[in-house]
Amino acid sequence: MGEVSHQCPNCGCNEPRLPHPEVTPMLRVEEAGSILGFSRRRSYREVNRWFETGGREGIPAIRFGPRTLRVPTARLYALFGIGVSQEISSDEAA
Repeated sequence: MGEVSHQCPNCGCNEPRLPHPEVTPMLRVEEAGSILGFSRRRSYREVNRWFETGGREGIPAIRFGPRTLRVPTARLYALFGIGVSQEISSDEAA
């Protein structure tokens, strides 16, 4: 998995960031929740809501087997209304 946090060059903060889908196609639920500012508990609650509502509400996710959940990065881009650029910045490619 790619890095979800980055060191901001302007202020030095370590805020979560949404990685490019080609670099990191899937995120763990905790990583996606961190980007959204959710606690671990709320992140899983929102993923479960996604399944319960048939994808109308919550954090979009894919279930792999009985215990593994992943959040597609491209779906988060779509959720935020962000178009995915074909260019990958140098810090994401590293």
